[in-house]
Amino acid sequence: MISNDSRNWTLGYFQILITKFQSNIWIGLTVIFKAITQLIVLKSISHYFGSTGIGYLGQVLGCITILNSLLSVGLVNFLVTEISAIEKDIKLKREVYRAVSFWCFAFQLVLIFVAIFFAEHFSDLVFSDRNEKVFFIALAIGFVFFNMSSVTQGFLASQKNVKVIFLATALSSICSIVGFLFIVTNFKNAIPAAALAFYFLQGIVFFGFFIKNEADYISLLKPRFNAAVLKKIIKFVSVMSVTGSLGALQQVYIRSHLIENLGLSWMDVGHWQAIIKI
Repeated sequence: MISNDSRNWTLGYFQILITKFQSNIWIGLTVIFKAITQLIVLKSISHYFGSTGIGYLGQVLGCITILNSLLSVGLVNFLVTEISAIEKDIKLKREVYRAVSFWCFAFQLVLIFVAIFFAEHFSDLVFSDRNEKVFFIALAIGFVFFNMSSVTQGFLASQKNVKVIFLATALSSICSIVGFLFIVTNFKNAIPAAALAFYFLQGIVFFGFFIKNEADYISLLKPRFNAAVLKKIIKFVSVMSVTGSLGALQQVYIRSHLIENLGLSWMDVGHWQAIIKI
């Protein structure tokens, strides 16, 4: 005869396996959805702008990736680690999110200041002309939308709700693709604007999921200086920003080198980027 304890242990073990299997399914679907979204973006740019558009888009996305890596990657990892450990401590959890809001607000102000004063210089370094200074200013001002995505992803991941993460990813990807295609098909030379719209729409949709899953979000996100929490945030962000941004920075430098020093065109850069992707 099998004892009740053995039967309960067996049932509990299989429930854990089923839960993990379901989680892996949702995670896999999320990755697939992101990959399909990227393919749609690349295909549409290739269709409307050819290889030149691919090269230019790579440079635009490289700048966005670098900026996003300076904050978002470390912030998400910090939130997942910290909130998972204090999930039941509502007061401490609120303190963590308020410190995150303070950090995001401070980073945002510094970023806007830097962009306004150095936008032309960045444009010259990255695109070998000064025509894209508006892109860098818009990227700095709109970085608040990246913060929305980061906070929401960290919040959902800390709750281990992979199904909601998939739904947020799917809905945000669909909205972003629609906005991206609208700009690309209706405006010429609009690759930077389309890329920004793509990520900004994702931030808005993700933040909508944050509001839906956290009724007290206004109080939760009220900025507050907390030295102890900020030290932890800076440690996470510092490590992740270096590892996350170096690869993208290298690619941006190579594209700029091909254009400025080797005298090649954006079409050549697009061909080079296609080879790298393959």
